[in-house]
Amino acid sequence: MNQDKPVVLILAGGIGERFWPRSRRNLPKQLLKIYSNKTLLKETLNRALSLTSPDRIFIGTNLFLKKMILEQEKSFSEKNFIIEPEGKNTAAIIALASLHFQQKFGDPVQVVLSSDAYINPVKEFTATMKSAIIEAKEGSLVLLGVKPNRPETGYGYISAGKPTYTGFLVNAFFEKPDFKTAKKYIQRKTMYWNPGIFTWKTSVILQELEKYAPYIIGPLKSAFPFKKIGELAATFKLLPSEPIDKALMEKSTNIKMVKASFAWDDVGCWLSLERIQEETDGNFH
Repeated sequence: MNQDKPVVLILAGGIGERFWPRSRRNLPKQLLKIYSNKTLLKETLNRALSLTSPDRIFIGTNLFLKKMILEQEKSFSEKNFIIEPEGKNTAAIIALASLHFQQKFGDPVQVVLSSDAYINPVKEFTATMKSAIIEAKEGSLVLLGVKPNRPETGYGYISAGKPTYTGFLVNAFFEKPDFKTAKKYIQRKTMYWNPGIFTWKTSVILQELEKYAPYIIGPLKSAFPFKKIGELAATFKLLPSEPIDKALMEKSTNIKMVKASFAWDDVGCWLSLERIQEETDGNFH
């Protein structure tokens, strides 16, 4: 049944300054064809469609990018945008989207994806996410972990603990390390990259935000559904600019990790693109 399918939130608010000059304000990174004949956003939409129906896929972005996205993705519904009046990193947009999903769908399982990742193959992504969704339905905040293949200093790391039904408990999160520390991390079997791919029940993420980040969910919840002109913009000005990892994931004790069975990279700069092309010989599936 359709109501049993997850809702997917695609985070697409940035402009990708590290891909300058190809990526700039009037042509942001997620709307570029970086590593295939599809834009990064289109690749992400295709992944989302492997999990749910089009009416349950939402893009979190700003009004400027919404217009550009609709020009490229004419089949995408104008109703399926969660608009942030200003960029406040990921915690604020996830909190706002969760309130919308609660109002519209009740208590769906959410999947949160970035719009600028390289993932291959899609079928393995789908299989991994289905396992993660099983964990999420049990009431945990679930994130994916990617096994490192190099001492990467540009990603955060996760220390996995005891195994669960489909994944692991999480012992700790680690910020982006220096090269010496990264070399130590990849020698540990329990260390994973944090790709920023999440799944959770809407009720659970809202409860956890109220417990650990009331300074974010509180103002949004008080003013929701923002019927007055300018009310959302005024509320957003009250919020800090924090990633969901710092605002919630590093604080919560209700977190599990599922190991990714696919190749992943953050398409964040020209170096990462060169690496992806070397790893795949230019062949993408």
